[in-house]
Amino acid sequence: MNPQINRRWASALFLILVSLAIVAPRAPALDRFVTADEWAWVGRSARFYTSLRLKNFAGTFQHSHPGVTAMWAGSFAYLWRFPELVWEAPPATLANIHKLEQFLKVRERPALMILESARDFMVLGTSLALLLAFLAARRLFGTWPAFAGILLIAFDPFHIGLTRLLHLDGLISSLMFLAALSFLCFIYQGRRWSDLLLATLATGFAWLTKSPSIFLVPFFGLVSLAAIWNTWREDRRVNRGNFWRLTWPFLVVVSGAVLIFVLFWPAMWIDPLGTLIRMFDTTSEYALEGHDKDLFFMG
Repeated sequence: MNPQINRRWASALFLILVSLAIVAPRAPALDRFVTADEWAWVGRSARFYTSLRLKNFAGTFQHSHPGVTAMWAGSFAYLWRFPELVWEAPPATLANIHKLEQFLKVRERPALMILESARDFMVLGTSLALLLAFLAARRLFGTWPAFAGILLIAFDPFHIGLTRLLHLDGLISSLMFLAALSFLCFIYQGRRWSDLLLATLATGFAWLTKSPSIFLVPFFGLVSLAAIWNTWREDRRVNRGNFWRLTWPFLVVVSGAVLIFVLFWPAMWIDPLGTLIRMFDTTSEYALEGHDKDLFFMG
């Protein structure tokens, strides 16, 4: 057999192995448990889904996190399991998770079935982000360091637990990881447009997931500044052409991520400023005041 064909087969089998390492601990038994915050996202997803179907785009603002990616996953779950929700559930039922749970039970579409399906989409998204991040890391660091790194993440118990949920933290960490590695690949490994596109998509969806992902903006800025510094250190000068060549990727990623943020959150279509103000006002309150519910932790 042709050695080149052999290498392709080996590469394909290796990618399958990595994919299995990522998916295998996350996909099984997603209907065996429930965590506290997920019921809230089941309810928010129901309201997000009905708002989309009824073209009530303002109703797609459900939380300041903003949690839009989780609500898209929940919406796909309703579309798959119970598309009639939009016509059968009265507003008062959608507004109360306990009423919604009872309503779904009566309609023989138990909330746990909706939750399991939404988790399927979350696992799929997270796994795809981690696989693409591995491919970027392989180009940056080599095959075996990247393989060791992705295995540490794939089998980390805390990461496994969070990425099996209809929740935000596991997904945002995976998207930020992909965005960072893709941008580094673009800057240091050939300036491929595919890397810039991946960094843009991952950043936009990370912003749609949870507001701390805004950290990616200063990160990309620092990477760009480091590239400018390296150019100056080698040549002792940075002309206008070099400066622009090293800074336009930052502008493309940030502006492209803004576009993704707007396109996939219909609330931004009709009241972008108001949506952002509500989002950051509530987020600031959380940061200043802490959690408003009692927690039991270490006694």
